[in-house]
Amino acid sequence: MDENTQRAATVASTKGFLLCLGVLCLAGVVVWFGYLQIFTKGLERLPATMCGGTLERDTVIDILPPAKSAHESSRQSDYGSHYTRYSCFINTSKSALSSTTEVRSITKEAWLKNYAEDTTGVPVVRASAAGIEAVAPLRSHGSEAAVLVPCVPPGQKASSSTTYAVVAQVTVDDNTRKSGMELRQDLTDFAYRLAQHTYDLAQCQDPREFPATLPRYEAK
Repeated sequence: MDENTQRAATVASTKGFLLCLGVLCLAGVVVWFGYLQIFTKGLERLPATMCGGTLERDTVIDILPPAKSAHESSRQSDYGSHYTRYSCFINTSKSALSSTTEVRSITKEAWLKNYAEDTTGVPVVRASAAGIEAVAPLRSHGSEAAVLVPCVPPGQKASSSTTYAVVAQVTVDDNTRKSGMELRQDLTDFAYRLAQHTYDLAQCQDPREFPATLPRYEAK
């Protein structure tokens, strides 16, 4: 084989190798992209806003880990003659974010006592503004936040000795992207928006100005 023939064979061999390498790389990219789309993009397929407009998809993506599938479900129900309950859940193949908000006959003092460290043994952080209360227990497993907004439901007199409030509770399991106070603050902000939403659904009588946000928790 002369020199020109050998050179041509070498060039052809090199081109063939590079072509095969390119095909393999492209196949790898396609497989990886397909894996991401099928097994990790479930949250991205959720609606842009959920839970009656109180929760954004980006917030869920910040809190929950990537998952193959995810869906949102919400439900409003009325019970008794004056009470409203609103629930919303984000369930994925790896984790869950749950929330329940309802009008309840309860005083602020009794509600806060439910979360008090001296009765539960679990430290809590607390924030308040304009008569609205927020708490987040500092548990070692799972995270929770709760918000209370005073409310006079339809059919009740504001001067009644019985006290009512909209109570919102949000929980998430241990499988989260965020943790600590940052996570508790996000859950509290969600609970606060849910409480406002349910306040409107329940047609609470007393006019109220809701602050744009509640005060931030101070780390313990």
